[in-house]
Amino acid sequence: MNKDWDDIIDAILRGESPERPESEEFAARLAERRALRGRLQTAFESIRPDEGLAGRLRHRLARTEEPGSSAEAGSGASRRIVRLPRGTWAALAAAAIVALAVGLSISLPGPARAESARQEFARLHTGHLAPGAELVAGENPAEVAARLEQRLDFVPVAPQAVEAVRFRGACVDRFRNRPAASFVLETSQGPVSIIVTPVPADSLGLGHRFEQAGHILWACRHGNCRIVGTAANGTFYFAVGEAPREFLTQLVLQTLPRATG
Repeated sequence: MNKDWDDIIDAILRGESPERPESEEFAARLAERRALRGRLQTAFESIRPDEGLAGRLRHRLARTEEPGSSAEAGSGASRRIVRLPRGTWAALAAAAIVALAVGLSISLPGPARAESARQEFARLHTGHLAPGAELVAGENPAEVAARLEQRLDFVPVAPQAVEAVRFRGACVDRFRNRPAASFVLETSQGPVSIIVTPVPADSLGLGHRFEQAGHILWACRHGNCRIVGTAANGTFYFAVGEAPREFLTQLVLQTLPRATG
């Protein structure tokens, strides 16, 4: 990858440079960085250090500035004592807290990661409905899926047609930093996105696991957006929209591709 891309992407994310298409690879890298930033921001909302941690860190750091503290003990005159202004110690304490929170948000598979997955599903669905959303249209979802296949790292299988449900279009998204195929449907309960991904549902911590019609399903929500998913042929299908959970459950089961092999 071009070594200058990281600097360009940093400037775009800081709002210091307009977004301009370098290439498809550049666009994918930018999307990955945006997704990572979104997950970290979401993690900070749900992970907070103990209220007393900042005070304890400041207290311990301040003690190193006091005469006779353990920081001045050791090898006598040969030991050099580095004294920093008190404001600098406060900044270091704040940095330590931020580092702790970032570490927790990346390493723990608990609520922060689950919230991140829910937020990603909701963001993708909302993007499909936005004015100017670029959806590949067509009468036959299977033909559209074949056109999208070259941009994916798995072979997508289009959802089966369901009576009274109209196919609006499809696109390639990025979910959990991997390509995902999205099929947008018009239903009696409003628009629904069927998001198809190779990322295992049980790795996302979606909150509620249940069985219906011989299938294992996962369900959760983010704001007004509900998510219900299940697996078929080793790939995972999620119905995302503001429809009732029962409706999404039936829809995702009805649109599953037929089992093969």
